[in-house]
Amino acid sequence: MSEVWTIQKTLNWSKDYLQRANISRPRLHAELLLVHATGLSRMELYTHYDLPLSFDQRNSMRDALVRHAQGEPIQYIQGFAPFRHLDIKVNKSVLIPRPETEVLVDKTLEVIDALRSQKENLAIVDCCCGSGCIALSLAYERKNLDLYATDISSEALNVAQKNIEAYGFSDSIALSQGDLLDTCDSESFDIVVSNPPYIPTEIIASLDTSVKDFEPILALDGGESGLELFVRLVQQAYEVLKSGGVFLCELHETTLDEAARYAREAGFITVEVFPDLTNRPRILVAYK
Repeated sequence: MSEVWTIQKTLNWSKDYLQRANISRPRLHAELLLVHATGLSRMELYTHYDLPLSFDQRNSMRDALVRHAQGEPIQYIQGFAPFRHLDIKVNKSVLIPRPETEVLVDKTLEVIDALRSQKENLAIVDCCCGSGCIALSLAYERKNLDLYATDISSEALNVAQKNIEAYGFSDSIALSQGDLLDTCDSESFDIVVSNPPYIPTEIIASLDTSVKDFEPILALDGGESGLELFVRLVQQAYEVLKSGGVFLCELHETTLDEAARYAREAGFITVEVFPDLTNRPRILVAYK
């Protein structure tokens, strides 16, 4: 007779397995993977300790544990990542949204509120949109925005489209495939916001396995300086922004001073740098 694997037994065994694989917070991750395998909530796991797993649930859990122990991020296994007020669909075609980017959204919301004291309707482009988490958060947290999102990757845009449809914003966010802001018209936007590839190439090798081996290098590698794309992006942003428009960009903490210089050279009159949640320089805000 086959052994019965209850919720409690599976959780205990999975926690030990992930601990041996040097996974951080193994108990939490075991719970999240079991939620994924069973369809139960975390609270329901605790109220159904004696519930046996079905054959399919055991197989799903076993596959998830092996993948995670090998370094695959739990968000890719689950198929989504929490971001601000939303659960964003993700796969290996897009970066997993991070807290740093939530700070970028915060700053963008502040700019939206400030500009709305002068005009109600704002046109905003999210450049290098990936999963669409920035544009979606702006649409979710502020009404009546004219949002446009662009990415060079058709696979990333497929993910963004699924997220947009899932939250009912198909009429609010337009997607376009292109290299940075190539598909945008001159002086047509009030705000340009971007989380472009910005990690200096030499740093990528030192990143955690879950990042360098699983997340798309196209969305990570910012070239030797980390500003290879930014140099073009900041010039394009100046061109597509209306007078009084604002450019916001997330960048690597080692590059903000140089990025600010590029922004001033591009013509921006005021350039500010803001820290992330760990107090590292992270967000550039430039005013045209």
